[in-house]
Amino acid sequence: MVAEKDANAAKEILQQFEAARTQVGELVTAAEKNNQHFDQLIAADNAAGHAIINQAIMALVAQTGSIERAAGIIGIDNLNPDTADHEF
Repeated sequence: MVAEKDANAAKEILQQFEAARTQVGELVTAAEKNNQHFDQLIAADNAAGHAIINQAIMALVAQTGSIERAAGIIGIDNLNPDTADHEF
């Protein structure tokens, strides 16, 4: 539906979705291949783990923006995303 109204936006949105999938995939890779599970990634002394988590969070935040953009393009204007009182 988005592509019918704005092909360039649809392409950008799909690229962003793929970027989010890749970043979240890094969490899976950390656990399944590197044996670093979420609790280890967030350990106080694990800067590399923090980076993986933060990049995944920011990718998901960007994906939310893309969902909002896609909705706007197809005429949905009554979204009320829950930010859990965070500012991104």
